[in-house]
Amino acid sequence: MNRLYILLQLAIAIQFIHSTECFAQIAHYHSDIKADTIVFKIDSNSVAEYEAYTKAFFIVAEDIVGKNKSVSGEITWIKINSSIQFNAQIVIDAAKFESDNETRDEDIREILEANRYPQIVFELSNIEDFDTRIINEEGKILEEQSFIAVGMLRVHGISKEIRFPISISLQKNQIFVEGTAKIRFTDFNIEPPTFGWIVMRASDELTIKARIFAVRVK
Repeated sequence: MNRLYILLQLAIAIQFIHSTECFAQIAHYHSDIKADTIVFKIDSNSVAEYEAYTKAFFIVAEDIVGKNKSVSGEITWIKINSSIQFNAQIVIDAAKFESDNETRDEDIREILEANRYPQIVFELSNIEDFDTRIINEEGKILEEQSFIAVGMLRVHGISKEIRFPISISLQKNQIFVEGTAKIRFTDFNIEPPTFGWIVMRASDELTIKARIFAVRVK
């Protein structure tokens, strides 16, 4: 009985030593991971815009452009060893689009139901094929670079994943991002609108653009 008890205690001791060694290896592994987080705040120089294509009696009438300077949010740059991850949330006031026609701007607010859905939000989840080797030791991208942004766009209470090309210019304390994407009104449960007394109907497809300036705050 005593011999069995001694063997059992020995087995427990061996297992404890093994677990301790594994824990030490894990702790050493995580100690080698170096993460730096930089936060950029989107400033008042940023602008978002839409470009809608209209037809009157099946003839192309004009392109309608509306701009919105009520853009806010943050861009977060997380550097883990040799890799970089970008996260971002860009918020646009749905009621603040302005074109050269106040009546049309009111129509856009009604179409977007801006009172019910006051914000248009893009949440970046990934920038494909971003390579840290393009950043020098001072934290600058030496030349403007192009990538593919992936994220969720929420308009009119509906979220949809979109992928679109962007260009990035990065200084140590500021970042500039410019991108263009094509979306459809119907993807966000919006009927393509009509404008004007001659009934110009917008195409289902429209182009959205953003020029985002952000300054480092952390």
